[in-house]
Amino acid sequence: MADLIAEYGYLAVLLGCFVEGETTLVLGAIAAKLGFLDIGLVILWGMTGTFLGDNLFFFLGRGYGEKLLRRWATWRRRARVARKLLKQYDAWFILGFRFIYGIRSICPFVFGMSGVPPRRFMALDLAAAAAWAAAVGGAAFALGSAVEQFIIRLKGFEAVVLAGVFMTALVLWVLWLVRLRVRTRRYLQSQAGNGNNNNNNDNEDGNGNGKIAAPRR
Repeated sequence: MADLIAEYGYLAVLLGCFVEGETTLVLGAIAAKLGFLDIGLVILWGMTGTFLGDNLFFFLGRGYGEKLLRRWATWRRRARVARKLLKQYDAWFILGFRFIYGIRSICPFVFGMSGVPPRRFMALDLAAAAAWAAAVGGAAFALGSAVEQFIIRLKGFEAVVLAGVFMTALVLWVLWLVRLRVRTRRYLQSQAGNGNNNNNNDNEDGNGNGKIAAPRR
């Protein structure tokens, strides 16, 4: 199990931070404290994962923001709050949004649909991701002594526990991708259906309540 963590632990940190964030990064830091991983690489891969996740939602917002908000009503209230904070604090909000619980998952999406230039967002988000990963991962590593002692008391099962956690993170990431793909497919199908209905309505209006106009001789 120790070899499994050493081989796939960084991948689990990358995927976990892409989807969620703190939990996986903290677990990766604990694994580093126990000697299975390197804390510097845990922080690096955690930063990379959260940066890639942010950019995915940024470009989704940039390309399909308003349409997706109309479909996913649960995002609307949080999006309004994020827009207000972006307008008020601009770059400072982009740098600090990931520390604001409750709206942080929607923020990159809102930045994309609000017209923030991609290069500007990437530069600010990269700096913010690095600071976040260093702060969270470093703190978990520094405070990991108590957790380390607790895990040691499991009498040799620490590798099994950590492997199970990392595999769980991987499974959650795969399920998240499947869910996103299903939602996207349903959305595209609904858009195609609406387009066909609009074309039918246009044909009916042009031909007089759906009657086919007789050809002129």
